[in-house]
Amino acid sequence: MWTAPQYIETEDAHLVEEELRQREYDTRMAALRAAQEKKRDAIRAKNAISRAKTLAEATAAEKAARATGTGRLR
Repeated sequence: MWTAPQYIETEDAHLVEEELRQREYDTRMAALRAAQEKKRDAIRAKNAISRAKTLAEATAAEKAARATGTGRLR
């Protein structure tokens, strides 16, 4: 037959295990989030380079179109 101290010990052990599992999960998730953010930063950097390159090309095309006098590229 179980007594109150046995229930308390069992519940305490369960709570300790649950807390350890939660800490391990939080640690893993923090590492995954950091890796994901690093990947996003790399993508953002590539996108910024691509936008700058496209803007430069568009600016050059616009200047060329204005220079022809007709407003059209040939």
